[in-house]
Amino acid sequence: MSENTDQQSQLLPDKEKQPTKDKWTLLFRNTWSFEVLSILFTAACFITLCCLLLVYNLKQSPDLPQGLTLNSIVSILVTAAQSSLLFSVGNAIGQLKWIWSRQGKRQLYDMQAVDDASRGPLGSLTILLQRQHPGSLLLSLGATVMIIPVAFDPFVQQIVSYPVRQVISPSDVATMKQTRFPLSAENTGDDVDDAFDHAMNAGLWPKFLSWIRPVRQEIVPGLSFCRPDGATSAMMTSTACLLDVQIQLTCTPVRLGLDQAHAVSILPTELRRSLIFDDPYAAMLQRLQHPCNPGNTPVVAPITLQCSFTDCKWHRSDKSPKHQVRLVQAELSGLANFGDDRCDVSGNDHDPTIRALPEILFEGPIVRINPRQVHINDPDFYEEIYAGSKAKRDKDTSYPPRLSASLSVISTIAHDHHRLRRSVINQFFSKKSVVGLEPIIQDKIDKLAEKFKQWAKKGDVLRFEYALSALTADVITHYCYGTSYRYLDDQFPENDLREAFGNLFVLNHLLYFFPILCTLLNNIPPRLMQLVNPKASVMAALRSRITQQSRETLQKKGNVTRENRETIFDALLDPNLPPSEKTLARLSEEGLIILGAGSETTANTMSLALYHLTNNPDVLEKLRAELKIVMPTPDTPAKWSDLEQLPYLTAVINESLRMAIGGSWRLPRISPNAPVVYGNYFIPAGTPMITASYFVHMNPTIFPDPHRFDPGRWIEANASGERLTRYIVSFSKGTRNCVGINLAYAELYLVIARIVRQFDLELCETTPEEVRFARDYVVPHAENGPWSVKGRIVRVLEK
Repeated sequence: MSENTDQQSQLLPDKEKQPTKDKWTLLFRNTWSFEVLSILFTAACFITLCCLLLVYNLKQSPDLPQGLTLNSIVSILVTAAQSSLLFSVGNAIGQLKWIWSRQGKRQLYDMQAVDDASRGPLGSLTILLQRQHPGSLLLSLGATVMIIPVAFDPFVQQIVSYPVRQVISPSDVATMKQTRFPLSAENTGDDVDDAFDHAMNAGLWPKFLSWIRPVRQEIVPGLSFCRPDGATSAMMTSTACLLDVQIQLTCTPVRLGLDQAHAVSILPTELRRSLIFDDPYAAMLQRLQHPCNPGNTPVVAPITLQCSFTDCKWHRSDKSPKHQVRLVQAELSGLANFGDDRCDVSGNDHDPTIRALPEILFEGPIVRINPRQVHINDPDFYEEIYAGSKAKRDKDTSYPPRLSASLSVISTIAHDHHRLRRSVINQFFSKKSVVGLEPIIQDKIDKLAEKFKQWAKKGDVLRFEYALSALTADVITHYCYGTSYRYLDDQFPENDLREAFGNLFVLNHLLYFFPILCTLLNNIPPRLMQLVNPKASVMAALRSRITQQSRETLQKKGNVTRENRETIFDALLDPNLPPSEKTLARLSEEGLIILGAGSETTANTMSLALYHLTNNPDVLEKLRAELKIVMPTPDTPAKWSDLEQLPYLTAVINESLRMAIGGSWRLPRISPNAPVVYGNYFIPAGTPMITASYFVHMNPTIFPDPHRFDPGRWIEANASGERLTRYIVSFSKGTRNCVGINLAYAELYLVIARIVRQFDLELCETTPEEVRFARDYVVPHAENGPWSVKGRIVRVLEK
């Protein structure tokens, strides 16, 4: 025994011979100081990156020393932040194995797994994928943090981008990648391409400086002068204009719609005068005095500038009576579409400033809101954008995948592909099929009515949108899945399903901005999701349940025919569909989207209707008196077909749909083959066109005082023969409209009629701001969150 002790003592260093550690070494070795400094360094890098982007956003690309660019600085900062973060998190994970070693309660296999996780992202990924998870919540979070920086690394260079949009024009095409030399009279010979020289002198420089200032503003660039015979002569000033920009141009001479087609040119004095405008719109709409422009026609700037790239498109009204869409600049976004995406992620999609731009700045309803999309604020043109079977309409490729469901009908891009997928479910949601579903809807309404009676006795405050969302979810699951998920059995005021969909809707714009998050969210293990966010795990559990039901349907696919379809999954296995349309992922995603679309928007409309009816006693009493025609007693069930014949109930539902808006997100459509003509504007094929239901439903010309709940406007329109219903676009229009429109109308008629006829409601703690559209998260949100209608059941009517 003593011999073993002596041998062990020989292996230990003599304390007196150990080198003396200074206090700084001991501080970093025995404490977490170094790791804390690493995390602070990571935060500093991130703050520096944000400040850098904010400083140079909307600005010309900077001229940095030593050939540095914004992209290289971003790469350096991100790499440094990533390295310091991995160092600190790796050390924290590594410390866990020493804690386990001291406790002596873990197997060597677990310690080896933790050691691998501390060494890098691959080991961390192994930890998360193991079925027998060795660690705790902290270990899972640490492993996730180790993986995320690596997952985002390929997208770092996309933070700063310089988009280029080439436009095909009939002639005079010139490409110039970069210019860092003086463009002067001495450089107009062999040094400059003739095509570029011609295009530049035909109209590039006159307006270029109204969008971006040269390095030295006192320098005047070369100009074109108009000779009496209408020809254009190239004349360059002797003073050079040194620009540091990257240019890719496709230009043709600008022509104004004059009797004599003279080339547009601007005198030097006019050019210098245009430089005083800080607002590019003012310069764009400036009326120029020149012999070639005797009518003082407003000259539209032909340039849209994105950071250091220039995108030119010129209209030629001398060859066509239609003008191409004006290239207007809503914002000089130095981060590509970052300005657009920034509004999306914040949900601030319908800011009053944006609504005012078409009339104030652009003197018309058509606006290019970003380098790709054209917004047309004209309710009468809505059915042309969202066209029916007479025209093909694709979705914009930049929008899917959203809602983490890239294989569903709602995310299908090509027109023909969408028609194929839609055809198998159209019959499932036809009006005839929904009429057959009416007993199921009535059963769920009876169940909700019993709940209301219980709440009336207790006097509890409930959120009506939660109760109505549970009802619509029970209806859609019973009909589409073959069995009700029994959400009405839950104890309100909580509704985990609605909150889960609400969280997904809030993430929707972020998923568009960072599409990789779709993949990450879909592959997070349910157990990890439960640990991180219990409410978010509801969506994971729902997805798992739908996937299991899809798998069972696929296993019996040999027995499914058109005659024995029982669920939406049976319909999706139509024998006319190719095998690629009958995959497990496809069925699962379609099933999930149908539940979300079939429950949330309809519940929002119902709850908003109850809010306005309770706030307008005269409207409520008038509606209740009309309902007594088909519902003599409060609990008498009425048929949908009978309720549709009641004019005032129909007016209330139409007004509720108008106020509720429906889906609030933008839905771009593309005419893939044929150009679209709007007034005097020619929109080339392939251009995303866009509008939103908000602009139709809140148009003061069609709906005077649009923010007032007024069912009477629909009665007056019917009396005068005006068809106002064509301006109800809650379900969109055309071949891509909401497939569940008939089911939604049936629920609206049956539910609103039953509640109004049987119960007296009282609002509690609900202000107009809580049901006012302030933010776009797929469905309308108030400023501080989803719409909320809280109240009590104060009385159950007996007659």
